[in-house]
Amino acid sequence: MTHSPSKNSTHRLIIERMHFNNFYIVLLWLLLIDVFHIVLMYIGSPQNNFLTDIKESFTSLTIPAITFIIIQFGVIYFALAVRKSLNKIHEILEIDSKNDSSLRSLFVSENAVLKYINQFKDNIFSKWQLRFSIFPLIFGVVVFAFYFFEKSSIFGVPYKSDDLWIWQILIVLYYILWWILLIAGFSLAWALLCIVTGLMQLKNAEGLKIKESIKSFETVVNIKQYDGEAVKKSLDGYYTYNRFLKDSWKITDFSLYFAVMVAILGILFSVNSIFTGNWIWYSMFLPIFIDIIAVIIFIVPLIGIHGVLKATKSEIYNITNDVYEHKKIDAIAQYASLSHADEDLIKSITFLRGTVDETNSLKTWPIDMEAIIRLTVTTIVPILLMFVSKISELIGNR
Repeated sequence: MTHSPSKNSTHRLIIERMHFNNFYIVLLWLLLIDVFHIVLMYIGSPQNNFLTDIKESFTSLTIPAITFIIIQFGVIYFALAVRKSLNKIHEILEIDSKNDSSLRSLFVSENAVLKYINQFKDNIFSKWQLRFSIFPLIFGVVVFAFYFFEKSSIFGVPYKSDDLWIWQILIVLYYILWWILLIAGFSLAWALLCIVTGLMQLKNAEGLKIKESIKSFETVVNIKQYDGEAVKKSLDGYYTYNRFLKDSWKITDFSLYFAVMVAILGILFSVNSIFTGNWIWYSMFLPIFIDIIAVIIFIVPLIGIHGVLKATKSEIYNITNDVYEHKKIDAIAQYASLSHADEDLIKSITFLRGTVDETNSLKTWPIDMEAIIRLTVTTIVPILLMFVSKISELIGNR
């Protein structure tokens, strides 16, 4: 599958159109935000000596200074993560070029995988991408409206009321810079939301190799008399259950990557709450909420794979078990007629019994311990840090 440059340009997220897939562009926005932040601290400071005020703020590590430092790490982390995240999204959607993606390996034909991938693209690159992305801007404007005309803020009050309009303009510009970053971030979140929910629908996709192979398997099983050529023809290109399980691991890696990336944000928020001692309800709830989102990002795509594996396992089991039951009835009928059961029939029953047991033990979740450990560590750390910090604080107050 190849795309012309003009068509590729339509398959770009808002975050890419804003060039925030460029690490240095994100750092430039961070620098602008920092400049506005320092200027606002100076304007709203009761101190006349600006340099002394900034120096004391960071040497004594006050709450604003700690938060300021942690935000720097957070935005730099965002800048580093965006590029790789976009590469993974392009890879699974095959936007730039034909590649050996996880989705391609699961389908029988080019048209089948294109039909499935286009469902993702129609959702991601729709008008809803913009509407979803500007949500933080609308929310921020509504919240900011309650405080805009107040004479106090987190930055303090200018020393001259005549200069209040200057402070208001600067504070608006400051928040606009942050909202621009949030719009970019929400664009990426929208793409991830569409992909995660789309992967959950994998069990309903048409043209899956595993579904086609089940038809071939059923044809072979129902052949009344062994015919080597007929069996070979039916099983030509047969796609095994374990092969599907192995190929679906690429989707597991995709969801695990984004789950860990999101969970790390929870760690940053919890670290900020610990160092600032900011134990208000939403600062404690936010890391937990982010962890829940991370777990959902990991689990939801696996539900789609699980649905395919579970349905396939059930079909294989039913097909094999039906043959086993028929063979067993034949053996019972021979014993009932006081004739010796055919030795080949007994071997066939034994083999089929083993096949039924083997089918019954097939895995239906593409998860290993390494993935579970990585996700568990990244999601437990922020909650554990806050819990230990709070316990230490309570013990210290005794």
